[in-house]
Parts: sequence; structure tokens; C-alpha cells
Amino acid sequence: MANKPRILVLTTTFPRWPGDAVPARFVYDLCRSLLDEFDLTVLAPHDPGAMLREDMDGLRVLRFRYFLPEGREFLCNGIGILPNVRSSWLGKMQAGTLMLSQRSAIGRLLARERFDLVHSHWLIPSGLNATRAIGRRRLPHVVTIHSSDLHLLRQYGWGRRMVRAVHRRAERIVTVSDYLKNMLDEVVGGDSQALVKPMGVYTDQFRPDATFPPKPPQWADKRLVLYVGKLIEVKGVEVLLAAFSAVRRQEPKAHLLIVGDGDRRAALEQRAAADDLAGAVEFLGPRPHSEVKHFYHWAEAVALSSIVTERGETEGMPVVIAEALASGTPVAATRISSVADVIREGENGALAQPGDAPGLAEAIVRLLHHPRPEHLSAAALASAQPFDWREIAATYSALYRELIG
Repeated sequence: MANKPRILVLTTTFPRWPGDAVPARFVYDLCRSLLDEFDLTVLAPHDPGAMLREDMDGLRVLRFRYFLPEGREFLCNGIGILPNVRSSWLGKMQAGTLMLSQRSAIGRLLARERFDLVHSHWLIPSGLNATRAIGRRRLPHVVTIHSSDLHLLRQYGWGRRMVRAVHRRAERIVTVSDYLKNMLDEVVGGDSQALVKPMGVYTDQFRPDATFPPKPPQWADKRLVLYVGKLIEVKGVEVLLAAFSAVRRQEPKAHLLIVGDGDRRAALEQRAAADDLAGAVEFLGPRPHSEVKHFYHWAEAVALSSIVTERGETEGMPVVIAEALASGTPVAATRISSVADVIREGENGALAQPGDAPGLAEAIVRLLHHPRPEHLSAAALASAQPFDWREIAATYSALYRELIG
């Protein structure tokens, strides 16, 4: 361990405990993929019930408190920082205390320990706080932009200045899609030289396998359509519910499973009941990662209804797409960010315009009624390869070693 380069990873989204089913796992998975070559320390926000220090599958995880009493901390509970900030005055207050607390925690850690590189996930707060904490230290800094950070900051003059400051001081910026790279280019006023690399999946864990359990009896005669993700505004699940009413008229056995949670769940459940979808839509809540992969295999299609909000915010490259493709399950999705570069109409999925419920319904029906479903599945499996963590980790490993060297 002592001979490995030491990496400090900064993130505001990380499993709060082993098996945590709520927060996105991609920072954790990337770190796990790099453990053979690097000694990684992850600094993440605390959440009620989480440990302040622990070893999580070989990763040293440190968590900082950002609000008192700590039982009131909720900003980083996995639902999403932006929805939580916008939900209440307490969320807005905690946005400020999170920023200050993370900055202080980074400073203390850098003062007492030696690291060879800092890797920040998201421009704000991690990227900005690391830029300030590193200061004049000769310490390489890598920043990965995931989507919501850049979408938010580019709307404001101060935010654009912040992006340019982080970009100017960081040794390398990575974006998870070409769409975000182009957006960054526009904000910095030229070629940002950003590396484009999506977050990934362990494709071997999702590949169709005889050991996967059969479809449960309650869904045996159903044609399952699956949604996996947060139930927040940018996901556009209201559009999916409207689309599914039309899907049911063309395919009465269609049944929608919704896996995830968020601030819009209660409203969505009411919407489903009002649209007479109560018997055709099931809200399953968050499920463990080990269980979710089974849903991909039981489903005949995965549906994603991401939108562009009135504030101009949208997603980057949803990891759910990679998980579905690695499972051999075709995807019906909307044309946001770089999704159209991955999902190819009639080959591994179908596409609709954001916010177009009838179009999304037709996309789902095209997959359910495709004359060669085995062709869709094979194409989906083949197109998942660029998302394999081994390939993505190799890219980050080479980047780390280049900057450390």
C-alpha cells in the first residue's frame, strides 16, 4: 500500500454505508476499479447513520459533518443536492454550510497528510473547494463534470467565472459526454481540452446469465418496462406516466416498474392513480444494487424520460443506460445530452424528443413489438463495452500517472 500513489477523491455523492440503495454508485465503483494501482482516500459528506471513518471494500472513507445537530443533515441523502436545496429554507442554509465545511475538511486533510493527486467530482462544491485548498501546492488536480454542476453554473455570470477559474487551475477536466464538453468549451470561450469519458458499469455483473432468478410469479404474464433512477424534476417521470397510458392502449399487458425515490414520488403516485394506471404501474422505491440487476433481465425495455427543465438543466449520460445495455435490454430514451450517440434507433433502442409523451410511447411500443427482439438484445450487449469499468479505469489510471509523473 505504501508504494502506491496516494489519491484524494472528493465527492458529495457516495454510499453512506455498505449496501446503500439510494445514492448513485459511480464514484464508488470508479474508486474500486483503481484500487489495485492506487491508495485512495474518499472525502464525502456525513449523513445521519453513516460512520465518520470506515474502510469500505478497501477504500478509506472519511466523512465530514456539515450541519448541527447532525441528525438534521439531509442535503446529501442521495435524493439530489439541487432538489434538496430548492425544497426548503433549511436546504438553502445547508448548501452554504456544506460548502464551508468541505473546504475546511479538505484544508485539514491536506495539511496533515501527503497526497499525490486530488480528484474532484463535480465543479461545485468539490472542484472549487479543492482549487482554493490546493492553492500554491504542487499537487495535480483532476475535475470530473457530471452534468448538474455545469448546467447550474453556466446560467449565472458568477457561475461562469467560477467554471473558468476551476478550469484554469485544474491540470485536467473530464466530462462524461461530448455534449458537456461542448458546453464547457462555450463557457470557457474556446477548446477546453477536456477529456470525454463516461461513468461505467461492471458489465460482467449485468450480462445475461443462467444464475439469474426467473421472473417472479406476480409478473409472469406481464410485459415489463423498467424505470430506474431518482424521482426528481430533470428525470421527467411525469412524461413517462403520460406515455405509459398510451402504451397500455397498444399493449394491454405492458406493466411499468419504477425503481427509485425522490422529492416527486408522492405526486407521481397520485398522478398514476388519477390516470387509472394504479394496476399497471408499481413504485418499488430504492432497491439494493444487487437486486436491481435482476429487474433489467426481467424487463423487455428500459424507459428513460429525461427532460430539459425551464432552467435549461438536463442530464449528462445516465449510468442506467449502460446498465441496461450491459444486461442486453433495449432502451427507450429521450434525445438529451449525448444519449443519441449511444442509443441507435431500431438497433439497441428507440428515441423520442424530450417532453414528448406520445413520441416516448411510440418508442416503447416499437421495442415491445420489434420483430427481432434477439437482435435488439445482441446489439445492446455489444454497445455496452465502452462503458466497462476496466476500460474507464484504465483511462483514469493513465491520466493519474501522467500527472503524478
